[in-house]
Amino acid sequence: RTPVLGPYLTRTFTDRILLSQLGRNMYDQELLPRYRRLFRNQLRFRGTKQAFLSSLEHMPLQTLAPVYREVAAGSVPLLIFWGKEDQIIPFHVGQQMRSELPGAKFHAIPEAGHIAHWEKPWIIHPLLLDFLKDH
Repeated sequence: RTPVLGPYLTRTFTDRILLSQLGRNMYDQELLPRYRRLFRNQLRFRGTKQAFLSSLEHMPLQTLAPVYREVAAGSVPLLIFWGKEDQIIPFHVGQQMRSELPGAKFHAIPEAGHIAHWEKPWIIHPLLLDFLKDH
């Protein structure tokens, strides 16, 4: 959150740090080599690293409860997918979100990590399409 230091560190170390931590994003480690290649390509796009930095700078990392309450006060239909093996934002946090957003449809995805949509698209896509048809 230091004005000059954050952007410098982001430009200098983001690739190495993010690529070294990718394994924590998924449950099925056999998918990691392909995901690493795709992710490395994504890092080439202008703005990708700045988006990660912006998340760190602006996201309330201690608790999102106030954000959940604000979202719950709205009238937008909500759909949440959460990998049961998520190591980035653990499943118990998703359960807290579920209690804070009682109107949301919540799907726990077994044997999936932080990128459940990438690991288990055959589970998520039909649920997503049904939700979109309903709304």
